[in-house]
Amino acid sequence: MYNPTENLKLPITEWEQSLAFDTAAECETFIAMRWVKAEKENREFKLERYRCVPSDAVYPPMPPKNESAMTREEIERKMDELAREICG
Repeated sequence: MYNPTENLKLPITEWEQSLAFDTAAECETFIAMRWVKAEKENREFKLERYRCVPSDAVYPPMPPKNESAMTREEIERKMDELAREICG
């Protein structure tokens, strides 16, 4: 993630996503390489404006799938049983 402002206290949810990596290690390696290069080319580069952020910090995790939920067939079977009990 990249902070597009000079406000270093800007909430992470307002930062801009510039790249995506499969692992934190890949992200951290990229930032380290970018920092070394930027120090030589641009004295105004600020490392604190770049950060590796897990997706859960920006996008809320999906709720776990309820594995105990009934299937459609189970619901239909249960409804048939209840209908037989009620109707006789």
